[in-house]
Amino acid sequence: MKKYRLVSIIIAAALTLTALCSCGRTIDGEQVTSATEAADSPPVREAYPVSFDSETFESSPASVASLSPALTEILCELGLADRIAGVSSYCEKPRDDTPEIGSPAFPDIDGIIELSPELLITQSPLASTDVVRLKQAGIRTLYLPVPSSFAYLCEEYIRISLIFYGNVDSRGMAEAALAGIEASMLEAQSLEADISFICVRGTSDGGYIVDVGEGIENDMLSVYGENLLLGRESAFISEEELGELEPDVIFADIGLMDEYEDELEELTGSDPELIYIDCQAFERPSSNLSGVIFGITTVLAG
Repeated sequence: MKKYRLVSIIIAAALTLTALCSCGRTIDGEQVTSATEAADSPPVREAYPVSFDSETFESSPASVASLSPALTEILCELGLADRIAGVSSYCEKPRDDTPEIGSPAFPDIDGIIELSPELLITQSPLASTDVVRLKQAGIRTLYLPVPSSFAYLCEEYIRISLIFYGNVDSRGMAEAALAGIEASMLEAQSLEADISFICVRGTSDGGYIVDVGEGIENDMLSVYGENLLLGRESAFISEEELGELEPDVIFADIGLMDEYEDELEELTGSDPELIYIDCQAFERPSSNLSGVIFGITTVLAG
């Protein structure tokens, strides 16, 4: 079973790696502080600039547009709803009058340019021609891939918090936003469940679509034990194959409950246990996943 340590440790480590200290000199890109300077005065951390990966921000963006429902949720959780200038048609609007800017696959570039946010964030890569047009219009584009693990989800909060709150205040904002999911993951770990499981996400002709361990869903559910289909080449499994498996638990998408509940129960019998979860929540990962984890823990603990 995967062991999750305190998320606060993850946050502290990531912030140590990404935050920049303003004191000292730079030699070959590395920041150093002389012994004399250190003895004369304590180091002073400036809010900006901040850097992570190859990105550097000299100041906090006054406005942002989002093409990702998950990133829009994260912005709101970090207290940045008032800076959101536009959202995709799939996002929940932070305000009724928030303009829509197309979809992740088909962004309204003209509309984004008209809104003129300082920053556009997306979890879907934009066409290079669109990036160039936005840059020419003075709009910076930041691509943050969909998290494939719980640790990367935490890092995503940290990066966005760093961008908007700088080196000084970002840690507290990130920790506050992640407090709920941290608590739910620690409670899940405390069960020491060590179960075998499979996760059924949907149906296909003559079978089901299952999680084969490629993303954040498997990474987070593995706090309870082992995915029996981890590494399987195909995400399709026939009804016969599913019936032959002997997991302790089957996690099934809540969307299957009404139409396929009897079929799944017939396949599984009274053993293994069948637990319905919102698999779609893992497709737009944010700290709201704490509700999914808390629900599973409650069932397994009962």
